Amino acid sequence: MHLGRFHAVIYDLAQHFESAELPGKIENCAAQLDQYAASRAQPQLDSFRTTIEALLKASEVKDPDLSQPFAQQVIAELGLGEILPPLFEQSINRAISEKSFDPSGLAAEFRQVAAKVTRKITQVRAIDTAFKELEVEFERVQDEAAEVGFLLPREVQAGAPAAHAPPPLLWRAGTELTLEACRHGAGA
Repeated sequence: MHLGRFHAVIYDLAQHFESAELPGKIENCAAQLDQYAASRAQPQLDSFRTTIEALLKASEVKDPDLSQPFAQQVIAELGLGEILPPLFEQSINRAISEKSFDPSGLAAEFRQVAAKVTRKITQVRAIDTAFKELEVEFERVQDEAAEVGFLLPREVQAGAPAAHAPPPLLWRAGTELTLEACRHGAGA
């Protein structure tokens, strides 16, 4: 995995989470449910519905860079898919369906979700902050550029026994194909 691109994805995720303010919005949903549980009044239920709509809208990823395959790979490997659409929306809708008869139970469920989301966002922010402080490289594929990538099985990247190993074609970092390797063939 390219560290500079990983840093760019972490930065984009941190920016998304900062603007989405998911934990606060989830907590607002729980508070609306508490009010509804206490009064059973229609205005509180309507307010809860409006708050849920705002939460789900805020969770939408607007940055197209986070839709790229490399970003999706990072999101999956870090286990962040559950706090991003579509899994986040599905989990919220599932909780509402399962506990719609119990507003207090649903509020408690939302608070658990808020705690989990807060932990994951805190971890992403910590990585982003550490990368900035350590001045880790930051790289994006520019709009006017293109990139070709190869996914190799880990056992190939780790290296097979020397007697059975194919000649190396990749010369740098195991993921960058160099022009030199293409011109002269492996090992030249």
